[in-house]
Amino acid sequence: PPPPPPVNQEQIHAFIERFAAQYGVDPNVLRHIAICESGFNPLAQNAGYAGLYQFDPTTWKNFRLQIGEDPASSLRFNAEEAVQTAAFALSQGKTSIWPNCTP
Repeated sequence: PPPPPPVNQEQIHAFIERFAAQYGVDPNVLRHIAICESGFNPLAQNAGYAGLYQFDPTTWKNFRLQIGEDPASSLRFNAEEAVQTAAFALSQGKTSIWPNCTP
């Protein structure tokens, strides 16, 4: 798969604001989880977990299918896609997927 487009922190903050509003969740919670899980690094990887929100492949696929988006595991490294998916997960009350990072 092609590498994700490079992004800076300002762009990530913009994605967080946009998707927090779209899904009715607190942008500060999205920020907190991304900092805790990946240090705000969209390319972070750890034992099968990946991206800003360290989704595992199965969780990623399940949420992506629910929102009608491409479930390709490589998209976990795309900051915009990851923020959208995390915002959706939060809107569904699925904070348990981040047991160590939910504020």
